[in-house]
Amino acid sequence: VRRLLWADAGDHAAVLTSQGRAFDLLLGADLMYASDNSALLETLRALSGPHTQVLLCFSARHEGEARFVALARGTYGFSVRDVSMESMSNCTSDTTAQPSIYKLLSLCSKDLAPEDPVFHLFAPAPAQA
Repeated sequence: VRRLLWADAGDHAAVLTSQGRAFDLLLGADLMYASDNSALLETLRALSGPHTQVLLCFSARHEGEARFVALARGTYGFSVRDVSMESMSNCTSDTTAQPSIYKLLSLCSKDLAPEDPVFHLFAPAPAQA
């Protein structure tokens, strides 16, 4: 366990040095409680490599989500997918379930190739024959 302050280049470097390389998977939950999450994006980008998958689960509380997605795609160069409904349909057959207030976003490098296994982490389930 080590300290990680968002948007702190020294902390980013220390974490990457102890890790030895970029992370394969970064998980975050309930991190988007402010309307400005640029420090979170800066940290995710610093700890990510070309094959890193980032999964963020959060409660849709405010309109900062749209800004987060726009910044992630534009300024920080992530590919972003909302996999909330995809993942829920793979986990349950209950078609009467109410939409959740929780969102699950998948972020990865725009350069991640479709044949990379992590690209398909939340791919839709194959159709039943």
